[in-house]
Amino acid sequence: MTSVDKIDGKAAFTGIEIGEVSDKMVLVSSYGEIEVDRVAVGFSLIDISTEFGGLELGIGSSASYKLSASTSFGEINFPEKNADITKQVEKSFEKEIEAFVGADKSSASVVRLKAKNCDIDID
Repeated sequence: MTSVDKIDGKAAFTGIEIGEVSDKMVLVSSYGEIEVDRVAVGFSLIDISTEFGGLELGIGSSASYKLSASTSFGEINFPEKNADITKQVEKSFEKEIEAFVGADKSSASVVRLKAKNCDIDID
């Protein structure tokens, strides 16, 4: 897919590649990579649960959003230098992060990510 305003769905055993999400993405996926090249500034919600696939989100450095991310048997990579981290938990094979990323503290944009047996990468 090249560009979408809103997407809501479930996928299994398939990779998903999207050029740009401009507003909202709600997705449950297993056994397939999820790659979003760009998330537009001012988006409302990115809510993704995935397992055994990996997740790459291209959220620009000018975007501001509340981040809630957790992994089991995976890593969480996000722009920490541009974030106010409010919660960071690492125990055994689980990791959890809550943070506000960006300069606009009034932003209502939300990113909720949950991953099992794969990594989360936000660029």
